Amino acid sequence: MHVSALPARFTYALVLVFLGCLALPDAVLAQSGFYRFVDENGQVRYTDNPANVPVDQYRSLINEGSDQGVETDTTQAELQPLGVQRIVINYDSRGGTIFVHAVLDHHLPVVFHLDTGATRTMITESDARLLNISLESTKSIHGRIADGSIVEMPVVRLASIGLGEALVEGLEVTVGKLRLLGMDFLENFELNINSQQGQLVLVAKDSAVGSHRQKQESDVARQDRQQAKRDIDNKISQLKLLIKTSGGLIERYRGDIEEAEMKRIDAESALGEIRNQTRFQSSGISREKWKESAISRIEKNIVDIDAYIQNRRNVRKLEEEKVAGMQGQINHLHRLRSRIN
Repeated sequence: MHVSALPARFTYALVLVFLGCLALPDAVLAQSGFYRFVDENGQVRYTDNPANVPVDQYRSLINEGSDQGVETDTTQAELQPLGVQRIVINYDSRGGTIFVHAVLDHHLPVVFHLDTGATRTMITESDARLLNISLESTKSIHGRIADGSIVEMPVVRLASIGLGEALVEGLEVTVGKLRLLGMDFLENFELNINSQQGQLVLVAKDSAVGSHRQKQESDVARQDRQQAKRDIDNKISQLKLLIKTSGGLIERYRGDIEEAEMKRIDAESALGEIRNQTRFQSSGISREKWKESAISRIEKNIVDIDAYIQNRRNVRKLEEEKVAGMQGQINHLHRLRSRIN
């Protein structure tokens, strides 16, 4: 992936200055290179990029820090080129930290901590597992964590990271304890922060990236997508084979139940015949011992048959639930595959 690097220290400083700009008087803002304007919703906004200012307000930008009220010189050449897409991302802010919602490999939603001081983007081990990425044979790098210690972190390649309509493909990221969206993603865009409305405004440096469909995909990204499709197809095939095996077990359990129910009917019939033979014996005559033994034996046999039938019904139900779960997984995998373009 060929991109021009944006120095992390410069971007970090720019973000800090911009977040604090609302506390400064307009005169200081103008002298510092920031511009004050009113957006289409009537909200006062500030920016360091004059291309973000509406055209009808260019000539009304007055440098209030000048004694003579000199008009800010903004030429038409500085206007944002037509066709360049401005991507607006809503973000959450907690304790001065910016959190953004992103999508990994076209299907896994995650929440990143926006970190302009991080050279590389980081995902978690849980993310890697959900993306079916193995960490056993991958390469690794040494990185410094918050306590200052040096740790070894695996490096994996993602098919894509999507932030709204902003998409970067084939990015190598580290795997650690946090989710950090670093400069390897952000350096592909001009970044502006609207802290009043809680929005990031991204403009792709490559003007051809008006939409990720317009960007020529790399061979690596294409291969990753093809591999992802193959992995999904293999998983679907495995699940279908397991469903077929479970289907055979369900049929066998159904046959066992039917056979046991027939035996129970025979046992009930035999028990009835023996009881009828002793039914009219007078109270003074004892039942024949063998008949009493037969009745007891048949009654116990019926109890055993009932227990067997219930057991077979239980295991059949478990297999049916397993099949339903596997079919749900197959449907989910089909949906995932349809999203990999």
